[in-house]
Amino acid sequence: MPLSPIELEQRLSALFDDLDFNSIHRRMSPFNVFEAVGAVRAELRHSNFLAYLLSPSRPHGLGARFLVALIRSILMSMSVEHRPIMVLELLASDLDDAIVYRERGNIDILIELPSMKLVVAIENKIDSKAGDRQLERYSEYLRGSYPEYRRLMVFLTPDSTAPDYEGYVAYGYAGIVATLEGLTSSPHQPVPAETQLTIHHYVNMVRRHICARREITRFSCNVVRAPQRGF
Repeated sequence: MPLSPIELEQRLSALFDDLDFNSIHRRMSPFNVFEAVGAVRAELRHSNFLAYLLSPSRPHGLGARFLVALIRSILMSMSVEHRPIMVLELLASDLDDAIVYRERGNIDILIELPSMKLVVAIENKIDSKAGDRQLERYSEYLRGSYPEYRRLMVFLTPDSTAPDYEGYVAYGYAGIVATLEGLTSSPHQPVPAETQLTIHHYVNMVRRHICARREITRFSCNVVRAPQRGF
């Protein structure tokens, strides 16, 4: 027999007063600073945060570790013949001279690596698509501004959407999550507590709101594309 509105209200009230229910609810819906400031779908805020962590000179305590780990992850998602540099060269280089820009040449994240003669361009799209000839214009900008540099051009999306211009590599937020979690879980190079907490908030927000959408359910944030052989 269906419950009356009064009976239903009484049972719901009792549920929310139950200590076990509230404990489960807190674990499933914890406070998240990125959700609190409205950064869930904001591409600019995602780019700002990632650029901050990628810059070795910022006071996050990571040095160049995230920069090296992310570039390595991107390279390992590419076939060997298309990599602008080899992974071994990356690991052997000192990237403390890296310069990270936001919106230089209108590119979301632009990274100069003078010691390696490498420039990395990351175009970040969460809910929008690349504009008409947008990726092509950025490629032309890099060729003109960095004629002596090798180029790594990345199209970052929730589900590794294929770019509409050659020369870019598709990369997904699952790779961002895996890379950040690899840094914070390493026992050999501990991360400062405040940085680890912030990354934890960011990763949880990405899992809930970006990797768990539409067809992305088949591309879990726990899974990254298997690396191909070779450096």
